[in-house]
Amino acid sequence: MATPLRDRTTVQALIGEAEATLGAGRAYVYEALREVWDKALQGRVIDMPGKMKLQLAATHTAAAAARAVDLVHAAVGTTGIRDEHRFQRHFRDVHTITQHAYISAGRYESGVSIFSACRSSGRSTGCSKS
Repeated sequence: MATPLRDRTTVQALIGEAEATLGAGRAYVYEALREVWDKALQGRVIDMPGKMKLQLAATHTAAAAARAVDLVHAAVGTTGIRDEHRFQRHFRDVHTITQHAYISAGRYESGVSIFSACRSSGRSTGCSKS
């Protein structure tokens, strides 16, 4: 008799890594949201570095969610690709959203270039000191 998935140490490790990956992405996006929300409540303008941090956090969170789903997919094997199981839909959906222009991998590049310009000059077009 085969060992159930829940009892396999490899599966437990993959699920643990998926949970940690998702939690880290969630923590980063919540931190970025909290920072811009606090500024908004104080009536302050959300500066470009704040906007870019939020952009990077959203991009990273989507990537972390996709990574978590990939880890679960590795744990469930071919069961995860069958139409009769809901997981295949989650797998497809999370990878589809990572292609959206707002949170695609290309946003890492644009976010970092703006961060670099703001930090190296102290001020850059669209940047303000916080």
